[in-house]
Amino acid sequence: MLPTLYIPSLFFDLDGVWAASPTADLLSTGIAYAALYWYFRSIKSRHYPKH
Repeated sequence: MLPTLYIPSLFFDLDGVWAASPTADLLSTGIAYAALYWYFRSIKSRHYPKH
């Protein structure tokens, strides 16, 4: 997530720093959601095998 905070500040100065924080938060939320979705699908397939 650090590149998400660093790169916009190079192009947009202080405005890039302010915009990068919510962007990094949304990106980390999306990654966490995808990881949890994958994890719970794998648990479901282990506990409830298809017949």
